[in-house]
Amino acid sequence: MRPLTRINPALPVTSMQTYSVAQPLVSHFRPATCKEVDCEQQRLGWMTLVDERIGRGKAQAHYIRRQSERHFREEQLEGGMTAFVFEAGQECFKQHQMPLEREPFFFKTQGDWRRYLGRPRPMRGQDWLDDFATHQLNLKEKLGG
Repeated sequence: MRPLTRINPALPVTSMQTYSVAQPLVSHFRPATCKEVDCEQQRLGWMTLVDERIGRGKAQAHYIRRQSERHFREEQLEGGMTAFVFEAGQECFKQHQMPLEREPFFFKTQGDWRRYLGRPRPMRGQDWLDDFATHQLNLKEKLGG
């Protein structure tokens, strides 16, 4: 992962405001089936490679063979690897999520990435949008735009 590159702000942290939007998984998403998300693995089938020479690989292979209740064929590969090839039309192993139709959470916080000055203040969506737009216009006017 590349490190973040940030431009050093010309203003002090006390002059900054941060606007953020959040949609936490726990409150804004629900578990979903492969069919609901049009999962490519379910439509076409898939292959899972497992290294049975290591503990985690042994556990994965055991789960697939004894507990997964999925249809597959096994291919032993060189170096202790096992390929499990799964037929199309069955649930994959991913934990899919579907968004719920809920309004995101909107916040405004004094400060920026250098230091936040106080707690994020929750706002209604329209108020957040109006405040953000007004803030942008004020910046544009101050910068001579």
